[in-house]
Amino acid sequence: MIVAASFDVNEPENWNNRALQYGDGVFETMRCMGGELPLWSLHKRRLKQGLQRLNLKQPDLNAIYSLIRQQCISRSYSDCVVKLVVFRTFQGRSYQAKINDVEWYVTTNKWEQQTKKLHYVLAVAKARLSKQPALAGIKHLNRLEQVLIANELNQLPGVDDLLVLDQANRIVETTHQNIVLIKGSQLFTPKLKHCGVKGVALKWLKNNFDVNVKAIDFTQVSDFDALMVGNSIRGFRLVAEVIAVDSFVTSHPVHDKITRLWGQMFNQ
Repeated sequence: MIVAASFDVNEPENWNNRALQYGDGVFETMRCMGGELPLWSLHKRRLKQGLQRLNLKQPDLNAIYSLIRQQCISRSYSDCVVKLVVFRTFQGRSYQAKINDVEWYVTTNKWEQQTKKLHYVLAVAKARLSKQPALAGIKHLNRLEQVLIANELNQLPGVDDLLVLDQANRIVETTHQNIVLIKGSQLFTPKLKHCGVKGVALKWLKNNFDVNVKAIDFTQVSDFDALMVGNSIRGFRLVAEVIAVDSFVTSHPVHDKITRLWGQMFNQ
Protein backbone atom coordinates (compact mmCIF):
# COMPACT_ATOMS: atom_id res chain seq x y z
CA MET A 1 0.00 0.00 0.00
CA ILE A 2 1.07 3.59 -0.61
CA VAL A 3 2.11 5.19 2.68
CA ALA A 4 3.70 8.46 1.53
CA ALA A 5 3.95 10.53 -1.66
CA SER A 6 4.91 13.95 -2.99
CA PHE A 7 1.55 14.23 -4.80
CA ASP A 8 -2.13 13.52 -4.21
CA VAL A 9 -2.38 9.80 -4.93
CA ASN A 10 -6.20 9.97 -4.83
CA GLU A 11 -6.32 12.26 -7.85
CA PRO A 12 -6.57 10.04 -10.97
CA GLU A 13 -4.99 12.65 -13.24
CA ASN A 14 -1.77 12.45 -11.22
CA TRP A 15 -1.31 8.86 -12.37
CA ASN A 16 -1.11 10.04 -15.97
CA ASN A 17 2.62 10.39 -15.40
CA ARG A 18 5.93 9.54 -17.03
CA ALA A 19 6.56 6.62 -14.66
CA LEU A 20 3.45 4.89 -15.99
CA GLN A 21 3.81 6.02 -19.60
CA TYR A 22 7.54 5.67 -20.19
CA GLY A 23 9.15 4.16 -17.12
CA ASP A 24 11.02 7.45 -16.76
CA GLY A 25 12.39 7.02 -13.27
CA VAL A 26 14.15 4.80 -10.77
CA PHE A 27 13.21 2.76 -7.72
CA GLU A 28 14.65 1.02 -4.68
CA THR A 29 13.20 -2.00 -2.88
CA MET A 30 14.42 -2.14 0.72
CA ARG A 31 14.03 -4.32 3.77
CA CYS A 32 12.92 -2.51 6.92
CA MET A 33 13.69 -4.19 10.25
CA GLY A 34 12.26 -2.79 13.46
CA GLY A 35 11.62 0.52 11.74
CA GLU A 36 15.22 0.73 10.53
CA LEU A 37 16.65 0.42 7.01
CA PRO A 38 20.05 -1.24 7.58
CA LEU A 39 21.13 -0.83 3.95
CA TRP A 40 19.76 2.70 3.44
CA SER A 41 23.15 4.28 2.73
CA LEU A 42 23.76 1.85 -0.13
CA HIS A 43 20.23 2.23 -1.51
CA LYS A 44 20.60 6.02 -1.37
CA ARG A 45 23.90 5.86 -3.21
CA ARG A 46 22.49 3.77 -6.06
CA LEU A 47 19.36 5.93 -6.22
CA LYS A 48 21.51 9.04 -6.62
CA GLN A 49 23.48 7.36 -9.40
CA GLY A 50 20.27 6.43 -11.22
CA LEU A 51 18.84 9.93 -10.91
CA GLN A 52 22.05 11.41 -12.26
CA ARG A 53 22.10 8.95 -15.16
CA LEU A 54 18.54 9.97 -16.15
CA ASN A 55 19.22 13.67 -15.52
CA LEU A 56 16.65 13.90 -12.72
CA LYS A 57 16.74 16.18 -9.70
CA GLN A 58 17.37 14.59 -6.34
CA PRO A 59 14.46 14.85 -3.91
CA ASP A 60 15.08 15.40 -0.19
CA LEU A 61 16.18 11.85 0.55
CA ASN A 62 16.80 12.52 4.24
CA ALA A 63 13.20 13.69 4.64
CA ILE A 64 11.93 10.67 2.70
CA TYR A 65 14.00 8.38 4.92
CA SER A 66 12.46 9.92 8.04
CA LEU A 67 8.96 9.50 6.58
CA ILE A 68 9.63 5.86 5.78
CA ARG A 69 10.82 5.15 9.32
CA GLN A 70 7.82 6.92 10.84
CA GLN A 71 5.38 5.02 8.64
CA CYS A 72 6.97 1.64 9.39
CA ILE A 73 7.11 2.24 13.14
CA SER A 74 3.53 3.56 13.32
CA ARG A 75 2.04 0.50 11.60
CA SER A 76 1.24 -2.89 13.08
CA TYR A 77 4.31 -4.30 11.40
CA SER A 78 7.72 -2.63 11.70
CA ASP A 79 9.34 -5.42 9.65
CA CYS A 80 8.39 -4.82 6.04
CA VAL A 81 9.50 -4.41 2.45
CA VAL A 82 9.63 -0.78 1.36
CA LYS A 83 9.62 0.45 -2.22
CA LEU A 84 10.59 4.02 -3.11
CA VAL A 85 9.77 5.17 -6.65
CA VAL A 86 11.11 8.48 -8.04
CA PHE A 87 10.03 9.66 -11.48
CA ARG A 88 10.06 12.69 -13.76
CA THR A 89 7.22 15.17 -13.39
CA PHE A 90 4.61 15.04 -16.18
CA GLN A 91 5.22 17.53 -18.98
CA GLY A 92 2.79 16.54 -21.72
CA ARG A 93 2.97 13.92 -24.45
CA SER A 94 6.56 13.46 -25.64
CA TYR A 95 9.44 11.07 -25.12
CA GLN A 96 11.72 14.10 -24.95
CA ALA A 97 12.44 15.12 -21.37
CA LYS A 98 12.28 18.91 -21.11
CA ILE A 99 12.38 19.20 -17.31
CA ASN A 100 14.14 17.30 -14.56
CA ASP A 101 11.76 17.87 -11.64
CA VAL A 102 10.56 14.72 -9.86
CA GLU A 103 7.69 13.22 -7.91
CA TRP A 104 7.95 10.21 -5.62
CA TYR A 105 5.90 7.72 -3.64
CA VAL A 106 6.55 4.97 -1.10
CA THR A 107 4.80 1.62 -0.66
CA THR A 108 5.15 -0.97 2.09
CA ASN A 109 4.32 -4.66 2.28
CA LYS A 110 4.52 -6.84 5.35
CA TRP A 111 7.74 -8.85 5.61
CA GLU A 112 7.00 -12.54 5.08
CA GLN A 113 9.66 -14.88 6.43
CA GLN A 114 10.29 -17.65 3.91
CA THR A 115 11.18 -21.19 4.85
CA LYS A 116 14.82 -21.76 3.94
CA LYS A 117 14.88 -24.02 0.90
CA LEU A 118 17.73 -26.53 0.95
CA HIS A 119 17.61 -27.36 -2.76
CA TYR A 120 17.46 -24.04 -4.63
CA VAL A 121 17.24 -24.67 -8.37
CA LEU A 122 17.98 -22.46 -11.37
CA ALA A 123 17.32 -23.02 -15.05
CA VAL A 124 18.91 -21.06 -17.88
CA ALA A 125 16.65 -18.41 -19.39
CA LYS A 126 16.01 -18.68 -23.11
CA ALA A 127 15.75 -14.93 -23.58
CA ARG A 128 18.92 -12.84 -23.42
CA LEU A 129 19.44 -9.37 -21.99
CA SER A 130 20.13 -6.66 -24.54
CA LYS A 131 23.21 -4.44 -24.48
CA GLN A 132 22.57 -0.92 -23.16
CA PRO A 133 25.50 0.50 -21.15
CA ALA A 134 23.66 3.82 -20.60
CA LEU A 135 21.22 1.98 -18.30
CA ALA A 136 23.46 -0.79 -16.98
CA GLY A 137 23.72 -1.03 -13.23
CA ILE A 138 20.85 1.26 -12.20
CA LYS A 139 17.37 0.24 -11.01
CA HIS A 140 15.31 2.04 -13.65
CA LEU A 141 11.57 1.58 -14.08
CA ASN A 142 11.80 -0.13 -17.49
CA ARG A 143 11.61 -3.80 -16.44
CA LEU A 144 10.00 -5.40 -19.51
CA GLU A 145 13.04 -7.58 -20.20
CA GLN A 146 12.80 -8.97 -16.67
CA VAL A 147 9.04 -9.53 -17.05
CA LEU A 148 9.51 -11.45 -20.29
CA ILE A 149 12.31 -13.56 -18.84
CA ALA A 150 10.52 -14.23 -15.54
CA ASN A 151 7.44 -15.39 -17.47
CA GLU A 152 9.49 -18.41 -18.56
CA LEU A 153 9.17 -19.66 -14.98
CA ASN A 154 5.45 -20.30 -15.62
CA GLN A 155 6.49 -23.29 -17.74
CA LEU A 156 9.15 -24.55 -15.33
CA PRO A 157 7.59 -26.05 -12.19
CA GLY A 158 10.14 -26.73 -9.49
CA VAL A 159 12.53 -24.05 -10.74
CA ASP A 160 13.10 -21.17 -8.31
CA ASP A 161 14.78 -18.63 -10.58
CA LEU A 162 16.54 -18.27 -13.92
CA LEU A 163 20.18 -17.76 -14.77
CA VAL A 164 20.17 -14.87 -17.25
CA LEU A 165 22.80 -14.36 -19.95
CA ASP A 166 23.64 -11.50 -22.31
CA GLN A 167 23.80 -11.63 -26.11
CA ALA A 168 27.35 -12.99 -25.95
CA ASN A 169 26.33 -15.84 -23.58
CA ARG A 170 28.05 -14.28 -20.60
CA ILE A 171 26.49 -14.60 -17.14
CA VAL A 172 24.70 -11.47 -15.94
CA GLU A 173 22.26 -12.16 -13.08
CA THR A 174 18.98 -13.94 -12.33
CA THR A 175 15.53 -12.41 -12.79
CA HIS A 176 15.85 -10.52 -9.49
CA GLN A 177 19.16 -11.44 -7.87
CA ASN A 178 22.86 -11.00 -8.45
CA ILE A 179 25.18 -13.96 -9.05
CA VAL A 180 28.24 -14.76 -6.94
CA LEU A 181 30.45 -17.79 -7.65
CA ILE A 182 32.92 -19.42 -5.25
CA LYS A 183 36.20 -21.11 -6.16
CA GLY A 184 38.09 -22.33 -3.12
CA SER A 185 37.90 -19.31 -0.81
CA GLN A 186 37.62 -16.74 -3.59
CA LEU A 187 34.46 -14.90 -4.64
CA PHE A 188 33.65 -13.93 -8.23
CA THR A 189 30.80 -11.93 -9.75
CA PRO A 190 30.02 -10.99 -13.36
CA LYS A 191 31.07 -7.63 -14.75
CA LEU A 192 27.90 -5.59 -15.40
CA LYS A 193 29.18 -3.12 -17.96
CA HIS A 194 26.52 -3.49 -20.65
CA CYS A 195 23.40 -4.69 -18.80
CA GLY A 196 22.15 -5.96 -15.46
CA VAL A 197 21.54 -4.36 -12.07
CA LYS A 198 24.30 -3.63 -9.57
CA GLY A 199 22.47 -4.86 -6.51
CA VAL A 200 22.72 -3.33 -3.06
CA ALA A 201 23.40 -6.73 -1.46
CA LEU A 202 26.24 -7.23 -3.93
CA LYS A 203 27.65 -3.81 -3.01
CA TRP A 204 27.45 -4.76 0.68
CA LEU A 205 29.32 -7.98 -0.12
CA LYS A 206 32.07 -6.05 -1.92
CA ASN A 207 32.39 -3.72 1.06
CA ASN A 208 32.95 -6.64 3.44
CA PHE A 209 34.72 -9.29 1.36
CA ASP A 210 37.18 -9.44 -1.52
CA VAL A 211 35.09 -9.99 -4.65
CA ASN A 212 36.66 -10.45 -8.08
CA VAL A 213 34.65 -8.76 -10.85
CA LYS A 214 35.17 -10.31 -14.28
CA ALA A 215 33.37 -11.38 -17.42
CA ILE A 216 32.22 -14.97 -16.89
CA ASP A 217 31.24 -17.06 -19.90
CA PHE A 218 28.34 -19.46 -19.50
CA THR A 219 30.64 -22.38 -20.31
CA GLN A 220 32.75 -21.54 -17.24
CA VAL A 221 29.98 -22.05 -14.67
CA SER A 222 30.97 -25.65 -14.00
CA ASP A 223 34.50 -24.54 -13.11
CA PHE A 224 33.31 -23.14 -9.77
CA ASP A 225 32.70 -24.98 -6.51
CA ALA A 226 29.60 -23.10 -5.45
CA LEU A 227 27.09 -20.61 -6.79
CA MET A 228 25.20 -18.03 -4.72
CA VAL A 229 22.32 -15.72 -5.56
CA GLY A 230 21.46 -12.69 -3.49
CA ASN A 231 19.49 -9.48 -3.14
CA SER A 232 18.80 -6.87 -0.47
CA ILE A 233 15.53 -8.49 0.62
CA ARG A 234 16.58 -12.13 1.07
CA GLY A 235 20.32 -11.97 1.45
CA PHE A 236 22.49 -14.72 -0.06
CA ARG A 237 21.69 -18.39 -0.60
CA LEU A 238 23.49 -21.26 -2.26
CA VAL A 239 22.21 -22.80 -5.49
CA ALA A 240 22.11 -26.59 -5.51
CA GLU A 241 21.60 -27.05 -9.23
CA VAL A 242 21.49 -25.29 -12.57
CA ILE A 243 19.33 -27.61 -14.66
CA ALA A 244 21.17 -29.26 -17.56
CA VAL A 245 24.40 -27.54 -16.51
CA ASP A 246 25.77 -28.79 -13.18
CA SER A 247 25.16 -29.40 -9.48
CA PHE A 248 26.86 -27.42 -6.72
CA VAL A 249 27.61 -27.87 -3.04
CA THR A 250 24.82 -26.81 -0.68
CA SER A 251 27.18 -25.96 2.18
CA HIS A 252 30.31 -23.82 2.02
CA PRO A 253 32.34 -22.05 4.75
CA VAL A 254 32.55 -18.80 2.76
CA HIS A 255 28.77 -18.70 2.40
CA ASP A 256 28.39 -19.49 6.11
CA LYS A 257 30.58 -16.50 6.99
CA ILE A 258 28.62 -14.21 4.67
CA THR A 259 25.30 -15.41 6.09
CA ARG A 260 26.41 -14.85 9.68
CA LEU A 261 27.52 -11.28 8.97
CA TRP A 262 24.33 -10.55 7.01
CA GLY A 263 22.19 -11.97 9.79
CA GLN A 264 23.82 -9.71 12.37
CA MET A 265 22.67 -6.71 10.37
CA PHE A 266 19.04 -7.89 10.52
CA ASN A 267 19.18 -9.42 14.02
CA GLN A 268 18.74 -12.93 12.67
